[in-house]
Amino acid sequence: MTARTDPADEHPLLRRRDGADAHVTNEELLFDRVYAFALTRLRHQLWQHLRALGLMQALILWCAVWLEWQYPCRVTNWFDPETAAIRSLRLATLALALVMAASIPEALAS
Repeated sequence: MTARTDPADEHPLLRRRDGADAHVTNEELLFDRVYAFALTRLRHQLWQHLRALGLMQALILWCAVWLEWQYPCRVTNWFDPETAAIRSLRLATLALALVMAASIPEALAS
């Protein structure tokens, strides 16, 4: 019988699974705050357009915001957020998410 090896031993970007709790980085906390801002903007958008069409538009935007939050969370579950490559990816995603959150009021305006 072969011993199980940690996949992080095979690839330097993977997060180590040693049984200890993983700590949350400052970038991850800032990332969550950007999404709280996006949800606040989305709530304001819904409040200004409180009709069936406004609800449908808010639901579509909520799905986009949720997916943009969920995928980077999965990345940091599998990859080590302390490495330079993953940190750069997170900061670029953070900047794009901030632009997305700021543009929510104009997203479906016509």
